[in-house]
Amino acid sequence: LGTKLTVKPHFGARWGWIRQKLDAQYYTASGIDTSANKSKSWLLGPRAGFDGNWIFGHGFRLIGNAATSVFYQRLKTSHVATTYAGVVRENLSKTYGMYNPYLEMAAGLGWGTYFSNNGWHFDVSALWEHHNFWNQNTMSKLNSYDASPRFNGEADDLTYSGLTVTLRLDF
Repeated sequence: LGTKLTVKPHFGARWGWIRQKLDAQYYTASGIDTSANKSKSWLLGPRAGFDGNWIFGHGFRLIGNAATSVFYQRLKTSHVATTYAGVVRENLSKTYGMYNPYLEMAAGLGWGTYFSNNGWHFDVSALWEHHNFWNQNTMSKLNSYDASPRFNGEADDLTYSGLTVTLRLDF
């Protein structure tokens, strides 16, 4: 888009596995009960996005990246509730498939320079990334009605974010 703003679109596919586990102990009038919850899934879908750079000069740049996907996801969710005496109160499990959107965003700063007659390039960047998997936390929505496990409504989102620091040497 010019000499100061670069945008690189990209298209492809994304796949992966997500494993979640939540074990809880809680106090009741009769003692300590436990709850063991698991969710396992695999996912596959198209991915599209862009990587952008706003170049300030002297090798410094502002970075902004974004991508999205729509996954087909196959999930297996289980819930086991046990009383203080070890008696299983609930043992539920459900396997199902669904389509879920996904969004990733990153913003930060970078600096790079060429050396050795432009034969080598050194680059450093620091990005704050945010990832959002919609309807991923299915463990809280598994209920039993007439001893038949059912998925009850929309699940909560799985989000994570953090700092990514990258050092690169191109030759």
